Amino acid sequence: MAAALSNAAPQGLLVEFQKNRPYQKHTKNKAAWGLPRYLALLLRPNGTIRAIGLGEAAPIDAAAAEAAAEAVAASADPSRQLLAPQKLAAVSRLVLAPLQRELAGVRELYVSPDGELNRLPFAALPYGAVPVAALPQTAIDGETLGDAVALRLITTGRELLRLRQPARAGGPAVLIANPTSTRPYPALAPTSTRVHPLATSGGHGAGSTATGRRRCAGPEGAADPAHRH
Repeated sequence: MAAALSNAAPQGLLVEFQKNRPYQKHTKNKAAWGLPRYLALLLRPNGTIRAIGLGEAAPIDAAAAEAAAEAVAASADPSRQLLAPQKLAAVSRLVLAPLQRELAGVRELYVSPDGELNRLPFAALPYGAVPVAALPQTAIDGETLGDAVALRLITTGRELLRLRQPARAGGPAVLIANPTSTRPYPALAPTSTRVHPLATSGGHGAGSTATGRRRCAGPEGAADPAHRH
């Protein structure tokens, strides 16, 4: 996988977030499995791997859910647009701040989210200086992650292996346009003629006009159904 990353992004980094429940030694007063936690697995093009713990999942999931909901609300209500950056900054302190030293010098970033992090607009997360005081007017100080790096979201790190495969040649295009449309369209006027080849090069075949159109007989001047297109 490191070779695939090196081929696709020599100055890149893969960050795969994982939500898991760590195993704990079973005791009389504690369960064998601990509370859910988030872990960030980092892979560099040279094969270096590092795991960074982000802490318990509950506060991260709560912050991610609030940020995602506020971003949707802000798109519909301009008066709430100052709150969305505040919520995004809170998430950034939890999931990006612990990785900032590892992100230094990275130009291309592949991110594989997990859990509630799948709902986050990672490109909009503050990157760089994130203030401790979450005031709406100073919630973001610096650029966003999407401004700082070439960001690509993937479902799993194994998708990097597909980047090494040659692209498949495209086939003929197929266009399907509204096959089950119920939209009312204006009725077409019935046609009474259709183009028909001449019976002879110098004359007109039976039932043909001088322009080479065959007359189609039909009730009340309508086209014969057998000759409709």
